[in-house]
Amino acid sequence: LRSKCKFLSRKDYLNYINKIQTNLIINPKKFWKFINSKRRNNFLPNCMHLNADEFNTPKDIINTFANYFSSVYENYDNINVNYKQQTPPKVLITSLDSCSIDLFEVFEALGSLSSNSSPGPDLIPNIFLRECKFVISTPLHYLFNLSLSLGLFPDSWKTSFIRPIPKSSSDLSNVANYRPISLLSLIPKIFESIVANKVLSVLNHVIIDDQHGFRRNKSTITNLLNFRNFISDALSRGSNVDVIYTDFTKAFDKINHKILFTKLKQIGICGFFFILGHLIY
Repeated sequence: LRSKCKFLSRKDYLNYINKIQTNLIINPKKFWKFINSKRRNNFLPNCMHLNADEFNTPKDIINTFANYFSSVYENYDNINVNYKQQTPPKVLITSLDSCSIDLFEVFEALGSLSSNSSPGPDLIPNIFLRECKFVISTPLHYLFNLSLSLGLFPDSWKTSFIRPIPKSSSDLSNVANYRPISLLSLIPKIFESIVANKVLSVLNHVIIDDQHGFRRNKSTITNLLNFRNFISDALSRGSNVDVIYTDFTKAFDKINHKILFTKLKQIGICGFFFILGHLIY
């Protein structure tokens, strides 16, 4: 019996490996997740340091991560900024001062949940919401529309697990070599994804086509393809091309939300919808 169990276990594992390889094109995320699990240890080192200080207890390491991540965030509340110089002229395309969410949008969002994602602070797994979509679509539909109409976002929805992810494998004991990843609860994530689609319906008319980052059906690959075509066309005409590479350090942590919301208001996102954005961020 023991030999048979080992044989079946080995056979199932080989089938699992073969399935990952076969579905590489369909699900590359699962493939790389498997590769990373074999390539490095997912646990933090027992002893970590930040600058000249060392920390070797779980509590000290956690507090150090918390203090470091919070120190990176830029607070612009006490900074006097001339918004008129940093915001574009009004390009009002359409007004999005109010909106409502359809029941089908909630049902579709629940059905598209991946079973591989980790749950947030509410500990509700994806598969539960996805398999119970026929039952919970209606109460979530009511809850989401109530939040939009009142311009309220529950504080419990803002709570998240912060997971430190290494930027590189150079020095895993250095706290500064990690970036924070937030794991939100699934219900606010569903709500935010539906609202984001409505905001994108406005922003897609404003954002230039040359913007490839964080846009649907665009990526670094499409950016490089356009860049390659641009260089090829220039060289075929006998022209020179000068390239300047820039990088914004900790860009997401240093966004000036006042300027961001000023820009959103100028393109037609206002009313309770605008207030809700302030409450979320």
